[in-house]
Amino acid sequence: MRATRWLGVADPDLERFDRFRKWLEDEAIPAGGLGPNEAGRITERHLVDSVLFAIGWPDADPPQTVVDLGSGVGLPALPLALLWPETEVTAVERAGRRVDLLRRVARVLEVQNLVVEQTSLENAPQASMVTMRAVLPPAKWGAIVPHILQGGRGIVAAPANHPRDEDTVVVPKELSGSERVFQVFRTTETGRFT
Repeated sequence: MRATRWLGVADPDLERFDRFRKWLEDEAIPAGGLGPNEAGRITERHLVDSVLFAIGWPDADPPQTVVDLGSGVGLPALPLALLWPETEVTAVERAGRRVDLLRRVARVLEVQNLVVEQTSLENAPQASMVTMRAVLPPAKWGAIVPHILQGGRGIVAAPANHPRDEDTVVVPKELSGSERVFQVFRTTETGRFT
C-alpha cells in the first residue's frame, strides 16, 4: 500500500482491508452508513484516507490508545485498528444504527483491538491519539482537546482550503487521488495544548 510506505509504517493485513472494503460496499452502503455513490471510490476516499490519519502520530512506535470521534461505520477507526494491532482503538459514535453496523463488521473481521462505544463526543474517553474525520466544522475542532492525553496528539481531516501553519500536514494527491489536508493538535508533557 503506497500510503503505508509513505508514512513509514508496516503494511497492514491487506486481506482484511479488502474484506472491509467489500463489507462497506455490500452492507454499509445499502444500510446508509456511506452514501449511495461511494462504491467506486471506497479504497481511495475511505480506506487510504483513513490510513493517512497515522500521519498524526510521528513516533516509530504506535500509540497505546486511539479514540476516533464520530466514527460512523468505522472510518478511520477500523483501518487504524488493522494498521496498529497492538493499539486499543475506540470508535465513538452516537447513532445506534451505525454502532450496530460497526460492531458487526468488527466481529466479521475479528478485530480484537477495536472497542465500539455509543456515546456523545462530550462523553468520549481520552487517548494518546484522537482522530476526527468530517464531524465538526473547523471553528469547533477544539472539542477534541479534552480527549487528548498529556503528551498526545489529535488529528482532524481539514478541508482543502484550510489555512496552513506549522501543524498542518498536506498529503500528496498521488496517495489518495486528491490532496489531503490534516490539522494536528499536540499536548506537551506538562499537559499544555499547542
